[in-house]
Amino acid sequence: MLEPQVVEGLIAAVRNAARSEIIPRFRTLSPDQISSKSAHDDLVTAADIGMEARLTPILQDLLPGSEVLGEEACAANPDLLHLPAQAETCAILDPVDGTWNFAKGLALFGTILSVTRAGKTIWALLYDPLMDDWITASPSKGAWYTRPGQTPIALKLAETPPVEAQIGFLAPALFPQHLRADLAAAGTVFNRCYGLRCTLHEYRTLAQSGCHWLMAHDPKPWDHAAGALIISEAGGHVAWLDDGTDYSAARTKGTVLAATNLAHWQALRAHFAPVLQLNA
Repeated sequence: MLEPQVVEGLIAAVRNAARSEIIPRFRTLSPDQISSKSAHDDLVTAADIGMEARLTPILQDLLPGSEVLGEEACAANPDLLHLPAQAETCAILDPVDGTWNFAKGLALFGTILSVTRAGKTIWALLYDPLMDDWITASPSKGAWYTRPGQTPIALKLAETPPVEAQIGFLAPALFPQHLRADLAAAGTVFNRCYGLRCTLHEYRTLAQSGCHWLMAHDPKPWDHAAGALIISEAGGHVAWLDDGTDYSAARTKGTVLAATNLAHWQALRAHFAPVLQLNA
């Protein structure tokens, strides 16, 4: 468990960095401040680079002896992806989640920060720079929504509605090519099924009962380590579809599913099992 003063320092660092590195660049990026990484739509901007460069030394100071896994550092050195499994303590940072949205002027982006010990998340933050509000969680301490100057609100997932009324977040394009058409078809039984191109806001929406489930393939720890803890602390269930084990930031291969509770998770797994070729 992190000390309260450390938590306060982490939140303050993210807020301050966002004011300098993200907000001034939103809808003002020039073409030379945007580039591609692994694919034409896998973007990195000056805001991503600036946030990570600003926060990395601060995280090291606030968490002495810890390793820092930043998305952009990992893009340059993929071996860093193993840090959550190897390091005793690891701070995992997505400086701008939803970079494509950010670069296109869409207001669906934010900063994700988590702290893990032996691959297990011990603190989580989902921060929205535009609204300057955030959701945090620690094991057995609940999930909390906070706005500056207001009392934090405890989050509890709502009851699960019937399938035809459910909203889920699923991006078939991020799954292997041979699964995409069948995944898209499987999503048609729900009221709505789509992706926001921003894992942060998908988890925030689920945590605040605006949707009912989300699913992701080969999840990166900077996208999911924080959100998985927050959903679990809000009463939901997050686990790997193939073996049912709880989500771990030390694992990056497989499909992770977050749902409103265990029974809902099991029903969703049964629905998608034929498409994903899972054992019954």
